[in-house]
Amino acid sequence: MSEYREALQHPQVAFKESDLKDGVVKQTPLGLPLLVSGGFALTACITTKTGNRQSTWAIRCFHKQARNLQDRYKYISNFLQSRNEQFFVKFNYEPKGIKVGSNWHPIVRMAWVDGQPFHEFIEANLNEPLCLQNLARQFTSMSNRLQDIGMAHGDLQHGNILVRDGKLVLIDYDGMYVPGMPYQTSNELGHIAFQHPKRDRSFFNETIDRFSSIAIYISLLCLATSKGPELWRDHHTGENLIFTKQDYKDPRNSSLFAEIQRHLEIESNSKLLRLVDEFQQICLSNLETIPSLDRFLNEQIPILPIPSSPKHFWNELKVLLLEIFKLSKESFQGQHKVFSAHNILQLIEQDGEKVIVVGRVHNMAEYREDLDLIAVFINFGHLKRDSVKRPNRIEYRPFTVVIFSQGLKSLLKIKNLTSIDLKGFEGKYLMVTGLLERVEYKRKYRTPQIILENARQLTSITEEEASRLIAASQKTLWEKFWDLSKRIFKGRVKKERKAAQRL
Repeated sequence: MSEYREALQHPQVAFKESDLKDGVVKQTPLGLPLLVSGGFALTACITTKTGNRQSTWAIRCFHKQARNLQDRYKYISNFLQSRNEQFFVKFNYEPKGIKVGSNWHPIVRMAWVDGQPFHEFIEANLNEPLCLQNLARQFTSMSNRLQDIGMAHGDLQHGNILVRDGKLVLIDYDGMYVPGMPYQTSNELGHIAFQHPKRDRSFFNETIDRFSSIAIYISLLCLATSKGPELWRDHHTGENLIFTKQDYKDPRNSSLFAEIQRHLEIESNSKLLRLVDEFQQICLSNLETIPSLDRFLNEQIPILPIPSSPKHFWNELKVLLLEIFKLSKESFQGQHKVFSAHNILQLIEQDGEKVIVVGRVHNMAEYREDLDLIAVFINFGHLKRDSVKRPNRIEYRPFTVVIFSQGLKSLLKIKNLTSIDLKGFEGKYLMVTGLLERVEYKRKYRTPQIILENARQLTSITEEEASRLIAASQKTLWEKFWDLSKRIFKGRVKKERKAAQRL
């Protein structure tokens, strides 16, 4: 990521196309190229001028390896050029688009969409149920159209849907499926807060959006009820709408499903209650049995649950061990890895990754120009005393959270925190989620940092919680397997003892 940022500071050298060479790269208030992470790529915003015509582009630079990426984008590009759907953005895949060091790398160039992120639009309209119902109808129309033309986006989620002038627009096409693709596996599995628990890379066809489409639609309708604002407050994390992967994995014991069902019964909303019940069953079903959103809404479809194995000791033991291993692996991988804020060299290696960082705050500092507050820094170490120097003489400063005006507004709106209130975090423990950047300042030192744009990226935790998170992140896969095995077997023994006592 840092290499792309360095290249983008000199567009006249970095780009091959003449208009991009003369383009202006959007910057942070500190004067560095602003990069947004998504899927395999980092996205920069560049404004170009040709004659009297000014254009703004999203330039996606790939910082992760993806199989057959160039060929996949050829299929996607050829297919989308033959369509005229308003929710797509035209793009070009350029194999030699940007030069980093002495090497050329591919880019995807598409028109910049000035739209509001899906979750931000929802949050702004929580008290407008008719608006959310209209959004659900629009989403249904888009889902039906994708099905009609035999394609799938592959990663339908709040970060890949924009609302522009009241209309939906899809972005990030890395995991897209289009007719004629010869590939049997997907490049990505999509955001776990929107995907069926059983989805894997071998499941790749025109039906991969079905579960996420139903999950998003159900979320919108639940948020459009009188309980919507409360559901959002209690269950939206910034990484989902309201449901999480745990709700999908164990819907029968999900407090969210139970809360929604109780409310719908009280409101006598039998139609939505039926849909929620069916969605709960879909979470436990095979991928192949999931209906399209259109069929889900308009037909009474019997959803067959995953068949259980015959009750035999060795069969049960085998199934249980496989399930424990899978749970351990998911816990080991997770949506985002956890790191200590005080392990600077380990954080430096995570450049360009979305991570969770936990640690104790050293101090808070403000950067002002004249009287204007430009940025707030939450530092997790003394800038000089806690710095680390490598043999190459490069100095690495402690981890910091950078908050510009957007983040400050979000903190005030969601958590009622001002920049002055942030001083109260000094000496306390925080958990921060976001894109880790390795930033070089004045060519003197480098700092691992996360830019906070949404208040939900920041959570206050105790020292014990911080220690537990870090300790868990350092365990090997087999250690997690063993810990989980002990907990599950212990729970089963207790359950069987209680059952025996009742007899």
